[in-house]
Amino acid sequence: MKKSRFVSYLVVIQLIFFISGCKWTILSVNGPKCASTGETVTIYVEGTSESEENSPTQYGLILQIPDSWLVLSATAEVSGGSYNLTENAEYASLYTAESGQKVWVGTATQTSNVTTNGIATVVLMIGDTSGQVKVAAGSYRNGAWTTDDPAGQFDFANITEQKYIHSISTADTCIPASPPTPTSVNPASGFTDAVTEITVYGSNFLKGGVAGVTIGGNWISYTSIAYAADGSWLRFNAPEHSAGTVDITVRNPDSQEGTLADGYTYIVDPSAPTITSIDPVSGPSDGGTTVTIKGSNFDNNIYVSVCSFSGVDVSDDGTSLTCVTGSHPAGVVDVMVQNPDYQSATLEDAFTYYNVSPAPTITSIDPVSGPSDGGTTVTIKGSNFDNNIYVSVCSFSGVDVSDDGTSLTCVTGSHPAGVVDVMVQNPDYQSAILGDAFTYYNVSPAPTITSIDPVSGPSDGGTTVTIKGSNFDNNIYVSVCSFSGVDVSDDGTSLTCVTGSHPAGVVDVMVQNPDYQSAILGDAFTYYNVSPAPTITSIDPVSGPSDGGTTVTIKGSNFDNNIYVSVCSFSGVDVSDDGTSLTCVTGSHPAGVVDVMVQNPDYQSATLGDAFTYYNTPSVIYINAEDSTCSGNSPCFTSIQEGIEAAKSETLIKVTAGYYNESPYLNETKVLTIQGGWNTSYVIQTPGSTVIRIPSQTSIKANKGSLKFENLSMRP
Repeated sequence: MKKSRFVSYLVVIQLIFFISGCKWTILSVNGPKCASTGETVTIYVEGTSESEENSPTQYGLILQIPDSWLVLSATAEVSGGSYNLTENAEYASLYTAESGQKVWVGTATQTSNVTTNGIATVVLMIGDTSGQVKVAAGSYRNGAWTTDDPAGQFDFANITEQKYIHSISTADTCIPASPPTPTSVNPASGFTDAVTEITVYGSNFLKGGVAGVTIGGNWISYTSIAYAADGSWLRFNAPEHSAGTVDITVRNPDSQEGTLADGYTYIVDPSAPTITSIDPVSGPSDGGTTVTIKGSNFDNNIYVSVCSFSGVDVSDDGTSLTCVTGSHPAGVVDVMVQNPDYQSATLEDAFTYYNVSPAPTITSIDPVSGPSDGGTTVTIKGSNFDNNIYVSVCSFSGVDVSDDGTSLTCVTGSHPAGVVDVMVQNPDYQSAILGDAFTYYNVSPAPTITSIDPVSGPSDGGTTVTIKGSNFDNNIYVSVCSFSGVDVSDDGTSLTCVTGSHPAGVVDVMVQNPDYQSAILGDAFTYYNVSPAPTITSIDPVSGPSDGGTTVTIKGSNFDNNIYVSVCSFSGVDVSDDGTSLTCVTGSHPAGVVDVMVQNPDYQSATLGDAFTYYNTPSVIYINAEDSTCSGNSPCFTSIQEGIEAAKSETLIKVTAGYYNESPYLNETKVLTIQGGWNTSYVIQTPGSTVIRIPSQTSIKANKGSLKFENLSMRP
């Protein structure tokens, strides 16, 4: 317990969901500004609530997104918990989407009557185009679905206010959101044993999602932080910490971070107590030792961890105290003092409690074995047995100890069969062990297996088998059978059951009685496949870029509708009706040659070795005859030939509009694409605006490799 000099607080800024008698108002939409095609991103929708008389029973979040984007999941967080938003196509049909857009509605049923704010978290998969997320909030009330915010709005073309909109670009030139930048903190220091409210100043501070602050290794979520509306400051309670200077790191919802190195200093309160020594440094475990502790700032009502409650005498100057130790198990302990204001000091490993009584010993146990279900009365001989001694092999029904402490009797508890140590321990934690001193044995004989009939069945289960052997319990477990029941004969020599599903192959058959005794018949049952395995004969095309996106067609046979394809992403596989052809889109993969593997849901598979080649996505070189900086893009050259000579294979050479008086040539084995028509910022292309004026008696040629020209005019 330590004193707190400032009052801590909790700021909760969330979007309203599941609120009795309230409608919701959206405050903002946050998320990344840039993404790649096929990338998964998270959008955070914040809001607040407003009380009203009509109490809706169903709430929803309405999104407009580009046709090529997907909503993967949506949840709502409130003080009452987390709720999944379920897609509702009926309500989505009530809304009018803009051209090239679609509407998604996620709803949840009211489960709480707590009025609170909330936040919605939406996970999207970005398609092949840039676009915007537009949001609205709705509810089912008075027998109809209504849009609460923007009020009554069902046409997304009319939703133009920025707080409802978030844009995400897939362009290579997209500039991500700026990271948070902390620049100063006030106050810049605080006491180690106090919670201090501090304000961090800077820019681009955003709340939501994974946002928060780390100070001295302590994480503080955005829900416990106050944020300025313009993102110029944030305020939170700095927790207690050891003395020293620590960093302050601010994280935004897009996971970008900014750190203020050595931003805050924890200092020791000069009024806190200190300990320099204790004398003596040891005493008996039953207490009664008078100790003197030296230090500073000792209060008359100070608490001392090693002392009893009989009183502490403190010197007038607060630099010395004396007290009497209380009882404690033997061992080394810290000495802690604490003043009434909860400020404290600790001297580690400063006092040792030692045992006064001798430790127990064991010389014998009789009998030395018993059944695994317990119930055996044993007598243990030795010395120094306490009346409240603990015995490892005995139940908790009681231990009888002789008056001289040299003998005890007790009843064993249940334990799996095997040899165990016998341990006794007195209340002062002193103990003795007699190794491998007692044996638990099984009362019932173990089961055996002699045969199984039939010895094979389909991999999807359903085969009735009969197993012969001995000592089968009515509640026996059978490894190859389902949990629908096992019928055991009266004499325990036969059982019947129905096999469960299992991948094709040979397996052991194991039976186990409730007492954990078991038997195994090795390689006794074979699961075989019912459906034929798939085959692969070809893939087309046989190569594609390493960042994926190539549509491939695989020919073969026995392709299941739910087949897995090793080179394809998880966006879906289209299988022909006769199962001889499938199409899918490749995922990203490092450059190189790979096998192509397909696998049906029954785990049967086929592999076409070295069948597909991933090649690296081309890098880019920029050419501008009038600007050697290429508007800040690099690498930059003023002639096409310079770019050809500097480029590696698979490079895209972007050339600005204008006239180039040269005759480019290639004398190396590499593949290059020269693309003209670009404006000076390399964002817009105008066909035919780049002209190569080839000097007379010359030509553009590739003595080696390959040159490909796009959007270029060539004239003599």
